[in-house]
Amino acid sequence: HISPNPRSVVDKCVELGLSWVVIKLGDGSSARYAAFELMEEAVDLFHCEQIKVWGYSYVTGGNGRSSLGPRQDAEFAVSQSLRLGLDGYLIDAEAEYKSGNNLKARAKLFADMLQALACQMPVGLCSYRFPSLHPSFPWREFLSVATLHVPQVCWGPGRSIIDLNRSMRELTALKSLPVIPVGRAYIGNGYPIVTGK
Repeated sequence: HISPNPRSVVDKCVELGLSWVVIKLGDGSSARYAAFELMEEAVDLFHCEQIKVWGYSYVTGGNGRSSLGPRQDAEFAVSQSLRLGLDGYLIDAEAEYKSGNNLKARAKLFADMLQALACQMPVGLCSYRFPSLHPSFPWREFLSVATLHVPQVCWGPGRSIIDLNRSMRELTALKSLPVIPVGRAYIGNGYPIVTGK
């Protein structure tokens, strides 16, 4: 894991005219995969440029290598968000909340802990774009604390509007909230492979 230079990232965001960013806090209850080695410096630099900073962590509820359980995941997310003075938090819950024991109970514990500790911080659920394809995922439990939907639309050529419309319909049917879709700006798993063009 190589940490980028915060100043260069902030300068690029200013150049692009961004008003807010989302940075990774870690996985589960560990800061091991945080976006920056010096998180405080990075957040301060963004805020000095009037760019709001939201954080996210990949939560696994005890099913992942960096997680002790949903309570610890929530405590980590809240402590990092408050310590860094973040403007909001996104729950990134995926495969680990689709199989195993007590999915709904684990998700509810995480959401309840987040709500109790977060002091009214805005929260989004950043997960699958189509709830109908992931029926075992505990949507309602996570959405109980969410103030917005942040689906991972991962748009591709010719399907962007179709996928986004379907995602918005399915998500708002679960809970009527604003929708802020996220795509990708990197090369990695999933589709499409970004070419840089």
